[in-house]
Amino acid sequence: MKKLYTAKVEIDLVVIADDKDEAKIVALNSFKDECFPYIDVEEMNDLPGDWELNCIPYGKSDQNDPDRTVEGWINVGAAPAYQERLEEQIKFKNKLKKIDWGEAR
Repeated sequence: MKKLYTAKVEIDLVVIADDKDEAKIVALNSFKDECFPYIDVEEMNDLPGDWELNCIPYGKSDQNDPDRTVEGWINVGAAPAYQERLEEQIKFKNKLKKIDWGEAR
């Protein structure tokens, strides 16, 4: 079964440009050349950066549901570490609700 993973791609480049915006464009265009970034991959246990549940992940998807979102993949069990983390957060929040904060001080 497929799983969701987070992939952190890191590469250090030296570029020549007139300003930061141009430097970003030069760096992005450099990926077309032979560059070998450092890639760290882990099972997804949190949504990285600007990702949202309605985003479609990169990679070969399910032929029966080619536009399946991150949330759709989570719902079919593709992110057990993410599910486990959410369940832990819910349990912790429920414990906090039971605390009498007036007496806890």
